[in-house]
Order: sequence, then structure tokens, then C-alpha cells
Amino acid sequence: MTTALPPLTAEHVQRFHEEGFFVLEDVLGSHDLQSLRADCQRFVDLRDAEMDRLGVDRLQLDHRGRRYFVHAYGHSQAAQEFLFSDLMATIARTTLWGSKTGHSWAGRGFASGEGGVAGRIAGS
Repeated sequence: MTTALPPLTAEHVQRFHEEGFFVLEDVLGSHDLQSLRADCQRFVDLRDAEMDRLGVDRLQLDHRGRRYFVHAYGHSQAAQEFLFSDLMATIARTTLWGSKTGHSWAGRGFASGEGGVAGRIAGS
């Protein structure tokens, strides 16, 4: 996976602390981004097919055409490579423990359950 980590700022860390997320623009190359998007679309299509089969527009937390929680962990090589990449490790360390920003968020952590990791991939 081709990655380039832009500088994480104190504002990124603060936004994560206050809102639970931040956006890093242009971190993934277009090939890697397309691969992740294709896998996510595959999972969305599978959920839509299951909703069709059941005759519903909502299935658990998924809402047809509006919101999907993609459980790709263990089912997507692209997601696996992305989630366990050096890039994600650096982002997590920097955001949670402040290794590059001078901030310290000791005591914060993250986990992934057996059900997988939910996420949204924003484009560049």
C-alpha cells in the first residue's frame, strides 16, 4: 500500500479528542483508494441484496442508500492491509499518544471486536 503521511497537527488531535474523528487529505494513492472503495462497494451491494431478499430498507444499523457499516475485517485484503499498515499505526500513535504533536492523550485507546471495524473512506 502506497502512503504518504501529511503532518498531523495539534488541531487534528484536538478535533479527534472533541469529535472523535478528523480528516487527512490525500493520504492514499489513487490505486489504493480505488481498491478500498471497490471493496466497500462490494459490501454495500451485499447488504442491499440482503435487504432486497428480506423486503426491507433497513437492516440492523444499515439504511439503504444512506448509511452502511462495513464489516470488512477478515473479509477484505485491501482493508486488512490498510488497517494494519505502518501509516495507520503512525496515525493512531500520533493521535492517541501525541508522539508527533507534543500532546499526550494517555489512557485513550481503540479496539476492534470480532464483528470487525466499521468505517467510511473519504476520497481525495
